[in-house]
Amino acid sequence: AEQDAKMEKRFAEQDAKFEKRFAEQDAKFEKRFAQQDRVLFLHTWMLGILVLTLAVPQLQTWLS
Repeated sequence: AEQDAKMEKRFAEQDAKFEKRFAEQDAKFEKRFAQQDRVLFLHTWMLGILVLTLAVPQLQTWLS
């Protein structure tokens, strides 16, 4: 019974350690994905501006 209690305590400590590490890793990934979302949003806007800048004058020349 004493050895079982010792093992249970050790497993509980290991579980807590793993949960802490997974939570830290999850926080890192969430931060990284948030940064990637902002960059993707910015790139989308930049691409849209480029398309408007290049396509609108070309369409005006074709239509006139």
